[in-house]
Amino acid sequence: MDNHPLLIESICIKDQKIQLLDYHNQRANDARCELFNTDELLDFNNVIDINEAKGTIVKCRIVYGENIKSIEYQPYKLKPIDSLKIIEIDDDWDYKYKYFDRNKLNHYFSQRGTADDMIMIQKGFVTDSYYGNFAFLKNGIWYTPEHPLLKGIRRASLIEKGQIVERQVPRAKIQSYEAIRIFNAMIEFGQIEISINSIDNSNSI
Repeated sequence: MDNHPLLIESICIKDQKIQLLDYHNQRANDARCELFNTDELLDFNNVIDINEAKGTIVKCRIVYGENIKSIEYQPYKLKPIDSLKIIEIDDDWDYKYKYFDRNKLNHYFSQRGTADDMIMIQKGFVTDSYYGNFAFLKNGIWYTPEHPLLKGIRRASLIEKGQIVERQVPRAKIQSYEAIRIFNAMIEFGQIEISINSIDNSNSI
């Protein structure tokens, strides 16, 4: 990663209302503070043009660094995810912030074969999928991996509301859960739920 990495936020606008804005602002400003040593705060509410959000659900894609570089608006359609492939990733890979450069993430994603998405494993534990964070169901409780690569904004919201609970999920224990959900800023909790039986658990590197 170079000294001035670009970052990205994908913000959901539903019925012309910006979703989870405070969480997006917090994540962006935390990243800018650490990476660019700036305490000048961004507020995406000041730059998003609701009139450009034509459609029921629109993805507002903001590329930024120390300052905002570009803003795009795209109609959003949920992609079905019905199968997952387990992929082992480098132990030292750091994806703490939502970087614009997704080359390494795309590299791992390309190893999934015919599966729709992947379960990334780092140091023996579940982290994330390509599209978002995970929650695993057991005895009526949804558990989300304690140390994901990227702490998503919907994940933060769900933890705050008590709808999901942080827990380490070892690769060896995946099959002990009842179901999996994938979620992100654009995918609401419960929109994508996958059977444990739809996981390819063969070795991948």
